[in-house]
Amino acid sequence: VCTEPVTMEATVMSEETPDDVAMTGERAELVRDGLGRLRPLDRDTLVAFYVKGQSLIEMSDSFDAPIGTIKRRLHVARQRLAKEIDELVFA
Repeated sequence: VCTEPVTMEATVMSEETPDDVAMTGERAELVRDGLGRLRPLDRDTLVAFYVKGQSLIEMSDSFDAPIGTIKRRLHVARQRLAKEIDELVFA
């Protein structure tokens, strides 16, 4: 029995390969480990924005800081996280 390509495409659940899934899991583990190595304020800032999905205004309220400060904290925290991840990868 031959199946039309359009029918096959419609029934495919995911185009991810097992390698893709493994890489995604490894990246997630590196990010978690990197977050764990950050200072609490850096970690809390990144988690609020990227994990909890808080807006800059919401973060400004919850951290009791101006939006400009929140933007700077995000920028600096991202740089620090990247450095921590690099150290984990190349250690």
